[in-house]
Amino acid sequence: MNRMLQRTGIVLVFSLVSLQAFSSGWPTGKKKWVLIPTWYQYLASSYRDPFSKALFYPSQGLYSSALLKMYWEYGLTNKLDLVGSIPYYLIRYKDQQVNQHQEGFADMELGLRYNLVNVDNRSFLSIQATGEVPAYHNDSLRVPFIGFADPGAEARLMYSGNRKAGVKDWYFNAEAAFREYFDQHGGISQASLLASAGLYLDRSNLVSADLSGTRSYSNSSAFNPLNLNGNTNFFFLKATLTYGHRISPVLWAYGGVFHDLYGRNTGIGKGFTLMLIYRSK
Repeated sequence: MNRMLQRTGIVLVFSLVSLQAFSSGWPTGKKKWVLIPTWYQYLASSYRDPFSKALFYPSQGLYSSALLKMYWEYGLTNKLDLVGSIPYYLIRYKDQQVNQHQEGFADMELGLRYNLVNVDNRSFLSIQATGEVPAYHNDSLRVPFIGFADPGAEARLMYSGNRKAGVKDWYFNAEAAFREYFDQHGGISQASLLASAGLYLDRSNLVSADLSGTRSYSNSSAFNPLNLNGNTNFFFLKATLTYGHRISPVLWAYGGVFHDLYGRNTGIGKGFTLMLIYRSK
């Protein structure tokens, strides 16, 4: 299968708190590179409290966030890839009495991905390790927060592949990740799972769906629904639907919608994402 078609196994994972990189088990290829600019838009008029009860924000409140992100990959060898991302956040909470706004660069990420198993160039098992450094500082007098403002590290296991379904091709991607933030209060730990599948309608169009969830643990039980990115103890489950179109042999465009299904100490929101994937020849 065309390498560009394989690359569309890259999935959309969007967390309100941890900015997870695009990822999949497919290796990039020696001296090949990929650029992925993305725009996420998220809106929530309600949230789930510590008991998972759904509540509306007071005074017709609305929490919104936009994430602009540049993700990239470079193949050091046929098995080892250098990966990284530069995100920029714009966040606002507004109701009839309050109008709070925050923006700036978020957590810069850099890491390595290694392909452990390649089965006939159709199935790939890979591991990835990344570190992140915040490009901002939190001020308790200025909310909402962009993130935790703590350095972190993540380990991720990815299994990806493509198959035939009659005359059509489809791909799958499954991931499990563990992330640790190193703060002065004992740390923040997060476990994430993702399952994704996509079907190629033809050589230039595809549809995909994924289900993702994250559980975050910390010593703090505090929850502020007006400051979602500052909450450290939460759970969410999210669904995403995506459509992709190939513009040229090296460029794909994607549009997707997502919705929060269930959670605790988190927003009940929905949104969309727009993404371009450019891969070098």
